[in-house]
Amino acid sequence: MSDFPSPDNYKTANSNGLLKHLFNPCPFNIIIKREKMQYIYDIDNNKYTDFFLNNGTVIYGHNYGTLTKFIKNALSAGSESLFLNKFQYRTFRTVKEATDKNNDIRFYNTENIALIALINMLNPSSIAVNTSRIKNIIKALFPSLSITEKKADIAILEPIEFDNRLEDTDFKVYDTKTKISYESRTAFRLKYGFIKNLDEVNYIIAGANLSNGLDCGVIVGKRDTLPVGENIPSYKATAINETLKLYKRKMDYPSFGEIIPQNIVKAKRGSIFKLKSSYKAETLLPYGIILDGDTGYITPYHTERDFHRLKQAIS
Repeated sequence: MSDFPSPDNYKTANSNGLLKHLFNPCPFNIIIKREKMQYIYDIDNNKYTDFFLNNGTVIYGHNYGTLTKFIKNALSAGSESLFLNKFQYRTFRTVKEATDKNNDIRFYNTENIALIALINMLNPSSIAVNTSRIKNIIKALFPSLSITEKKADIAILEPIEFDNRLEDTDFKVYDTKTKISYESRTAFRLKYGFIKNLDEVNYIIAGANLSNGLDCGVIVGKRDTLPVGENIPSYKATAINETLKLYKRKMDYPSFGEIIPQNIVKAKRGSIFKLKSSYKAETLLPYGIILDGDTGYITPYHTERDFHRLKQAIS
């Protein structure tokens, strides 16, 4: 008997009972018990195939054994982030390898902290964006800033057009002095390294995708042009370091998205795909699928059977 939920008997009694007492900003009305590779299990003993993957930042699967081991070892050395630790220096070198040579790097505990630090330093009055996700983030963090389409003080752009068909973004058409490549959903899903380099843009910013879903933020820029960074705890530094090293050793990028079936998607790039229609998370949960909207992501562990379940859910 399958441990996936069935639309006929899907129940979330335990989850709903607890959610009444909790603030839940996530569209998924479930409480997680455990995670493993491409699957998530809730406290009602339902199993789900995760195509959302923390908005694409979980690249190598949930609770991957090698990464978990390194993170636990680093945590045993201490969780303090007031002081610079030896793990952060190692991570600096690894991130530097994924960019061009003439750069500097700043670490932050979250992606939003990194973005706030960079925008406060640049102090723009208007920002050009190219995706709805960036627009929503900027509106939430800087409600007084003017958001435009092409001409502005600075441009914060995702390297591919998530709102359309995952085409490359043409950074040259944006009339701005400063361009920022926002690579939270793209870096390391299309190649080892960032999509843009510092000859094309002024700054690169990325978040939890660098640490397989664990909260963090990184800004890359030319020396002496960056805001003040933060010291991050040893387990975050190690998560970034070992995740990037793992990608470089293990990822088979040419075949990463081969199992994505063409007949249910309108576009795909590497391990990113767009469905032909958009779906609300609550409509897919009873079928054992975690996905919100029309954009999905895969790990190396997703199978054709996982996509067969997705096809059943959206047909």
